[in-house]
Amino acid sequence: MLTGNLEKIAEHGRRADGIVKSMLAHSRGGSGERQTVDINSLVGESLNLAYHGAPHAANKRNEANDPTFKPSLKVTTRDLGAEVEIRVRDNGTGIPSEIRDKLF
Repeated sequence: MLTGNLEKIAEHGRRADGIVKSMLAHSRGGSGERQTVDINSLVGESLNLAYHGAPHAANKRNEANDPTFKPSLKVTTRDLGAEVEIRVRDNGTGIPSEIRDKLF
């Protein structure tokens, strides 16, 4: 059990280190020049940060403690040439209508 906990601590430490380095690189990149990034890696880091920062909305759907319910989250990216499309889909309760217009 102790070994498992140590592995989790090390994993979360590496993840936090990556997030901090990414944030520092972003804050120092004041040149205004565009640069190539790995969008899948960026999305993955963002999802990890969101997941550990607050429970996903999909968990709220299981307030009835349904043992068969499994929260799911699917993110896909697509290169559209001059643009990138990012689609996020889950099986949660949805985005409240009063918030939707603030997202995009």
